[in-house]
Amino acid sequence: MAPVAIFALGPFHDEEEEWKEVRARLDKELEKFPLLTPIVTEIFGGKYDEEKLRFPDNIILKLPGSPLHNMPATDIRDWKAIRDWESKLAAQFQPPWHTERNGKMVKTKIKLKIQVPTLQDSDPNL
Repeated sequence: MAPVAIFALGPFHDEEEEWKEVRARLDKELEKFPLLTPIVTEIFGGKYDEEKLRFPDNIILKLPGSPLHNMPATDIRDWKAIRDWESKLAAQFQPPWHTERNGKMVKTKIKLKIQVPTLQDSDPNL
């Protein structure tokens, strides 16, 4: 199986308890896929803006029992941290294997391009 890295956008507030809750949910979901063994998992802050929600989420948030009911818009995505993380991935995905060429062992090199959209490239609905 090819190496896999997983990230999730989750917490809407920079509160320790919310980060722990999101990590626990991600770990629980990953347990459902025992053959999936990511080399790294990471959680980054999320974004919430009720104006960007589509049906049925925009209806559900209006219910008084919804945790999103009357929640103000928030965006705690740390784009620098996201870009730093993705740049480290390239090194982690470089294979350690060696191949033989003309009777000599040489390190195999793979070019890996990981692109994280900039704010300007982002879908305005995200």
